[in-house]
Formats: sequence, structure tokens, C-alpha cells
Amino acid sequence: MSRFLLQVDNKKKVIDNINLNGGFEFNPKSKYIVNEKIKKIIVYDKESLKRILYDRFKIKYTRLLKIIEDTVSSDSNNGDLYICLDETAKLKDILLHKYKKYLSKEKYNKFLEGINFSEELLNKRILEYEENKLYNVSIGGR
Repeated sequence: MSRFLLQVDNKKKVIDNINLNGGFEFNPKSKYIVNEKIKKIIVYDKESLKRILYDRFKIKYTRLLKIIEDTVSSDSNNGDLYICLDETAKLKDILLHKYKKYLSKEKYNKFLEGINFSEELLNKRILEYEENKLYNVSIGGR
């Protein structure tokens, strides 16, 4: 597979054949750039990579927090809480194994703290739900 570096200086575009290691690879949302089909992009610049991955993870993190907030604030059943807990574990796994080396320590710790808090909140709600369920069964199904 050929790898190329596109450098844009004012109105001059230079394409060089390169061999680099250690980049982060992802599939772009837009499959076509300048009428060329792009299957994947590999980013080697550390500062650009930190910003791109921070933005990507923040979108996933914010979406999960919104789902958790909706689930916890409503009278959802136990299954919904378990689904949210599973999604929280998946996001935590992604943070720990995929993004840890690319995010700054401050941002990493902020995300990890928020995910851990969400896990604790969900576990607490699941426990409350189970206790209420047992209580209702013990008093005759009221």
C-alpha cells in the first residue's frame, strides 16, 4: 500500500511518497476529498491528533451522559439501566486502551472521573430498583 503526504503551500500542492510509523488511523466521514476516494486517514502530527481525538471522544462522552441523564431521571426499567452501564463500560474501555496515550493527562483524568461517577450512579440506581422490586414483592405486589 502506498502512503502519500499532501503538503499545501499557498497555491502549490506537493504529494510525496513517505514511510512513517506510529500514526493514528481512522475512517473519514466524507469518503471523497478532491474527487479522490479516501478509505482511511492516518494522522502523524501529535498536536493535530490530540485535538481530533479529543473532539471525537468528547462527542461520544457527551452523547452517553445525555442518555444516562434521560434514563436515570425517568422511570426506566432495570434493563435500560443495564444497557447504560454496559455502554459506560465500553466507553471506559475505549478511553483506557485506545485514547489514553493521545489525550493530555488532565483531559484523560476528567473523562475517567466522569465515567467512573456515571458507573457509580448507574449501579446505585440498579440497586435501588432491585430493592424496590423486592420490597413490592414482599408486601404483596403493591
